Amino acid sequence: TAVVTPYVVRRYAEAVVEKDRIIVKGLAGLMEQFLGQAHMLNRHLSMHPDVIRNLQESSPDLLERGRIYSEKYNVNIPCGEGSGFPLFVELQQRYNFVELLYLQDDKGDQTARSHHQLGPRGKRWYFRRIMEDPLHRPFITRSYYSITSEEPTASIIHPVEHEGRLIGVMGSDI
Repeated sequence: TAVVTPYVVRRYAEAVVEKDRIIVKGLAGLMEQFLGQAHMLNRHLSMHPDVIRNLQESSPDLLERGRIYSEKYNVNIPCGEGSGFPLFVELQQRYNFVELLYLQDDKGDQTARSHHQLGPRGKRWYFRRIMEDPLHRPFITRSYYSITSEEPTASIIHPVEHEGRLIGVMGSDI
């Protein structure tokens, strides 16, 4: 017993580690696919003609923009028909991993959301990071706890460019 027990315990521990390694490798593959799909969705939105048009046609004054937006959409309901920018609402409803889609101008003021009111976001770290990066590289944030969904969340951030000029920021909370 004294000779066999250490061998059995060691073999059992090795088997557990190997099974864990296989599970972790599978989970990593699934996470890579998930983040890739979410990243591609946000990237395509950052180049979508309706997104660019929204930025170009939004009132320069955030208060006026918010008033117009609140008259056009029911900003007091969760994501659903009439809750926000139609393209964003449609995509959030299609992709259940999306918590929120939002668009900001080059000052950080929101111009569109999938639901709820527009707001100033120019002082948020993610906005400053993409604006201060000379190449305006997209990125995925570390996860954080969302007060809105009460779940772990990450944000995907892409620059919105038109004719070679940065005009805004597209964001997806997933």
